[in-house]
Order: sequence, then C-alpha cells, then structure tokens
Amino acid sequence: MTDDDQTPEGRAEITTYHCLCSQLLGGTRLPIETMPKRQLDNSFIAIPGDFGKSPLATISTQDLLVDSVPTVLRLDDGFEKRYAARCGRCGLMTGYYLDRSQLDNAETGVNEDVLYILPDSLEATDKIRQST
Repeated sequence: MTDDDQTPEGRAEITTYHCLCSQLLGGTRLPIETMPKRQLDNSFIAIPGDFGKSPLATISTQDLLVDSVPTVLRLDDGFEKRYAARCGRCGLMTGYYLDRSQLDNAETGVNEDVLYILPDSLEATDKIRQST
C-alpha cells in the first residue's frame, strides 16, 4: 500500500457502496470504477475478501445473497454458468460469480474467488450523500 492509499491518520481509505435501494452492500479500497473490466459484459472484476490480505481490488461484501442455482447463458463461443449476487434487502442483481466448472472443469458450484460487479448496479456512499 502506498502513502496515497491512506488517510492522514494512517488508515486505508475505504469507499462504501449501496444498492440502488440504499442498502449498504460493502466497501473497497479501490473505487469500483477503477477496477479491471471484463470484456464480455463490462462488469468490474473484484476479489471478495479481507482488506488486509488481498490486493487493492478487494471488495468486502456484507449483505449480498448468492443464488443457489446458476443461470446458464449461451455465448458465441459456448456457454457460461453464473450465480447471481443480489441485494439482501430488495433482491436486485448487483453482480455474479462464475461456476467453478467454467474455470477448471473439475467440479461445479460457486467460485467465490472473483465477483463480477454489474455496471451501474451500486452507488458510492459519497454520491448518495451529495444527492440528498
């Protein structure tokens, strides 16, 4: 972490995000808009986990519910299994996880190593404060 990533008190700057219904869903040290994008659908690529143990693209999600049954999408070059990540309050899909079989062909189930955040599905707390 560089000095630019910290507040004057020495703490890491955290940006918090809300669902469009205003439910707090999580936070990250790296603003979502600056995270790498997936070419397929322009979703932002984030790594769920502990801020202290992961890269700057880490997102801490506190109120996301993950569907237990995947949605299968047909793509030009095959198919993809996605598990929707939804707001725990209103059920809005804010992102998704891929099925493990999409990555290693070994087993199925949610691959929680990477969260793909849909564009315009979350609002930063600062942006919400400015609009009120």
